[in-house]
Amino acid sequence: MRVTSIQNNNSQFKSHSYKIQPKSERLIIQTDNNPYLGDKPYIVTSDYPDKEVEMNQDNRNFYQSVPIKNKNLSYHIIYKDTGAIDTKNGEDYKVDTDFLQQKASFYLRKKHNQPIIHAIKSGIAKGKLITKDKIGLNDNSFINSLKEPTILLTKKFHHDLSNPNIVGIIYTSDDAGSFSHIATQLRTRTDACGTVFDNKIVSNLKKFEGQNIELQLKDNFIKFNKIENTKGARKYPNIEVPELEYSDKILTSKEYTPNLVGAKALNLAKLERLSKDKKINAIIPKSIALPSGYIDNLLKQENEQPFYENKNSQNQIDNILETMRENNINTDKIMVRSSFNGEDLPNYSAAGIYNSFSVNMNSDTDELTNKEFLFYSIQMVAESKNWDNAVISRKRYNIPDEKIQPTVLLQEQVDEDYKFTLYTDDKNGNLKIDLFSDENWNNEETTQPHVFTYNKKDKTLKYNSIQMNDSAVTFDENMNIIDSDPIKNDLSNNKKLFKVLKSIIKDALVIEKEFKAPQDIEGGIKGNQTYIWQTRNIVD
Repeated sequence: MRVTSIQNNNSQFKSHSYKIQPKSERLIIQTDNNPYLGDKPYIVTSDYPDKEVEMNQDNRNFYQSVPIKNKNLSYHIIYKDTGAIDTKNGEDYKVDTDFLQQKASFYLRKKHNQPIIHAIKSGIAKGKLITKDKIGLNDNSFINSLKEPTILLTKKFHHDLSNPNIVGIIYTSDDAGSFSHIATQLRTRTDACGTVFDNKIVSNLKKFEGQNIELQLKDNFIKFNKIENTKGARKYPNIEVPELEYSDKILTSKEYTPNLVGAKALNLAKLERLSKDKKINAIIPKSIALPSGYIDNLLKQENEQPFYENKNSQNQIDNILETMRENNINTDKIMVRSSFNGEDLPNYSAAGIYNSFSVNMNSDTDELTNKEFLFYSIQMVAESKNWDNAVISRKRYNIPDEKIQPTVLLQEQVDEDYKFTLYTDDKNGNLKIDLFSDENWNNEETTQPHVFTYNKKDKTLKYNSIQMNDSAVTFDENMNIIDSDPIKNDLSNNKKLFKVLKSIIKDALVIEKEFKAPQDIEGGIKGNQTYIWQTRNIVD
């Protein structure tokens, strides 16, 4: 680069670098101040041309984090103590932030052995390819204009998938975390969906813009070709929802029956029996269920008077907590979850469309406030039957809203070292485990998990991918990578964990056999002990 000094007009050489995270909306601009230009640098960007922001100092380097508002960012640096202006050949520096983030994503995925083609939903989709840079919540008119089967090619998709004509989505930079709610919805509402981090593949795909294509997708595999036409809008089967009998009492797991609670609670009771009979090694956190009749009475009282003034509501929460303790359920931390009659069915999972909460009854707030949060958590789980995503999903499968009867589960929560989702069939002859370490649970929307696969034929366990956070990558002025955050949580040498995973796999195969279908199992690991808090049929 060239630097022109206002004081002496001498040109000098100096280097800048750029530090960026693939999903961040900020860029760190750094300069090494060699040769010396001054001690008071201020940066001015094209997004805020009238604002001079003082840079921070780290040894001889100066740096500042600036917001990314547009793909192309330009800037210069003013040294107020010397009058020097740092530009490139007399013009502002120019940075293509999209390019940096895409290159950073590609590099980090390679580094962590994460798939460059990440199939959120493996499968085959047939539709017209439509490219749009980004799709957000304000793009309703665009979403509603899709009148035929469509495959979207976009950097980001932040919408509700309300249009059933969206049969496939290919991201080119964003990537839904495997455990995220949006990933769950993408798996259940598209025929094929994933992220492609290879720009050459994306460029070839864009050549089919506006044409009907057949898209085949799985991890590290993509194939697409032109087809003459599609078969019309995707058709969904009609789902029959079982009707539950009225009950206004708290139910323990021994009292869970198909006529009183939803399938999630029934599955939990079955898992408890498997654990009690020592058919599986995992511990099943105990639970109670609040059936729809009990929920109706509980919420009716709240409508009459707020919780902190309502002695009846407070007494009911006390009764719930006492019932849990009587059944040896630890109430320090409680998972509040749905078990509606319209979820976890053999041919309809409804995964990710209802709410759930974690309630810490020993938080620093007072006892009444903790009970109030438990009360409203129960209320919000029950009322999530009216969420837009839930209504949209039921409409596709012709399930009348009035048929849904909320049952709410209260389950002991365990402070795990890892949590996992296990699929007993990944369609490639393998059992697959997605594993998160504890410090990343709150970042599941952006974090890609550790991935393990178990070959059912030769009985080998393989560590496929290292957990990938939204790490930072540093580029030089020529946009070459010069540094990146170190890998964290490489589990390759964790023999203790591998032993636990083999125990989990053994349990999972027993559960699959008992439920007579491939299973989607959720649970956690603490020390050497496994916990399982949910299983459901894998439903395409």
